[in-house]
Amino acid sequence: MDNISCPVCGGDCIRATDIIPDNPIKIFSPCSRCHADIRDKSLPPSGDVPQPCPGCGRRFIDDVMAHCHSIISEENGSFSAMPVSAVGMPLLSPGIFMLRPPFLGHDSVVLLSKAVSRHIAERIYSEVPEIKGVILDRGILPGIGPNGGAAGNELISGCDVRGDIFPVQKKKFIIYKQQSLCHIEYPKGSNPKIETVRKKILRNNPEIFVDAFCGCGTLGIAASLTGAENVILNDAWYSSAWWSAVNLYANRTLLGIDEVVFRSDLKKLSETPVMHHGDSSVVVAEAFGADRAVQVIHGDYRSLPGIIPDGKKTSPIAVFDVFDKENTARTDELIRWWDGETGGDSFIP
Repeated sequence: MDNISCPVCGGDCIRATDIIPDNPIKIFSPCSRCHADIRDKSLPPSGDVPQPCPGCGRRFIDDVMAHCHSIISEENGSFSAMPVSAVGMPLLSPGIFMLRPPFLGHDSVVLLSKAVSRHIAERIYSEVPEIKGVILDRGILPGIGPNGGAAGNELISGCDVRGDIFPVQKKKFIIYKQQSLCHIEYPKGSNPKIETVRKKILRNNPEIFVDAFCGCGTLGIAASLTGAENVILNDAWYSSAWWSAVNLYANRTLLGIDEVVFRSDLKKLSETPVMHHGDSSVVVAEAFGADRAVQVIHGDYRSLPGIIPDGKKTSPIAVFDVFDKENTARTDELIRWWDGETGGDSFIP
């Protein structure tokens, strides 16, 4: 496989890490002709909305959101009194840590909004050049819902595949996801979870590193970049497992991976969106390099001990990156369970 077409729009949304510039902030930096009019987000926008810069084609983020506000207000008169912040959450693509507000180029933002209908979303997508896609925010956390079923927001116009750039070991890697189906994990100035994983790898040099609730692969890929030679990425949510495999492919050169073999596809995985205890795990992809191997699994975490070779049961370190970390009874139970099943170490990042 030389290229992965975007499963949402069929375009080239998924690109390798060689697209990441040495200084990613330049993607959203102004040129000498750009102008920033900082708006009060707690008030409705005032004045005319500027067009993109004639020099570089970028536009200040506040002006982009004001443009979206004007379209919503044209379709829903009562919205005109709402503040700019009511438009929704702009998610940059790629997402990077920035100290200053960005200047946005074409197709550089996925908008997550509670204020849009399908018609309004289609207008925003067609009239605001910076908007890559519009997601209807249902106020839920995408993935596995409280009842164990599938949960997600709804893409109602454009494409919602976007990436986030994270640093580790003086390297930068990219994590792609379909944002309506995956939780938001936006880069910050520091990432304590990545740093915890990095220290664990350097201190213990495990034969196998297991990311049991891997999401779209951030911690598992960080572990591999830090030096873990054998990594298992597992998630019970089909979209997370799929995008973990895609992210292995996107970062393959950086990881020293020669080959990524996909064992399943998105359509097949979506037929069983949530894996429960007792369900048979599915190998989504396997990656191989000169000194490393990575496997992506769509399965319930309780199936993981059966995947680890008997001779290496006590050697793996597992990370349990669960949402409800405050539930110490739950996290303590996970740690005890892993120790009882494998004798290996585990931690909550």
